[in-house]
Amino acid sequence: MKDNCPNTFDYDYEIKKDLLEKALKLPPNYGIIDSGAHIGDGSIPIAHALKYYNREDIVVYAIDPSKYKCDYIKEITEINNIKNIKIIHSGLSEEDNINYSYIPVKPMDNGETNSGGTKWKKKEEFENKNSETINFIKLDTLVQNKTINHPIGIIHLDVEGMEENAIKGGKETINKYKPYISLECHENNPSKFTKLLQNYEFNGRINSNNTFSPINH
Repeated sequence: MKDNCPNTFDYDYEIKKDLLEKALKLPPNYGIIDSGAHIGDGSIPIAHALKYYNREDIVVYAIDPSKYKCDYIKEITEINNIKNIKIIHSGLSEEDNINYSYIPVKPMDNGETNSGGTKWKKKEEFENKNSETINFIKLDTLVQNKTINHPIGIIHLDVEGMEENAIKGGKETINKYKPYISLECHENNPSKFTKLLQNYEFNGRINSNNTFSPINH
């Protein structure tokens, strides 16, 4: 964990608390999307808390393009017997089957590596021979092919600047289920997303995330 900052469950605590509170109000057998799941510092405590509150019927879909991170989440969930997580090794984009490679993250001054801030670029734009290459896919496709097989009540996006791409690739899912949406936006520009999210309104800002709810839902 020390090699992968953020590496504590209390990081962005207020965001996780908000997601959990919203999750506890969902109907039975709904799903939560956590894209940019990193090492599970959000997915794992939320799924564990849902288990604690007897809501294991709510499944957390932990999505990340790094196989290393997905394997790590799998190991931690198995050690702790957390069964309401489904891990998806992929990235979310506006189109299917786009190859992306990651840009290696340099260590910070304290020696830790902020791998939670890993950025991915299209392989045609950037290529590192030592870099993992991943096929990104639309959220809508994951729903259509039943990789995600629950109604979606919450979408959390922390995908290092690709939030807009993920929303564009999930329009059908968003329009169908009208989930609560919390996404990272360092520039604090909610209007950028309200144009994409039709029939949604800006709820407010929690830490570095903007939150949105469907109007009249």
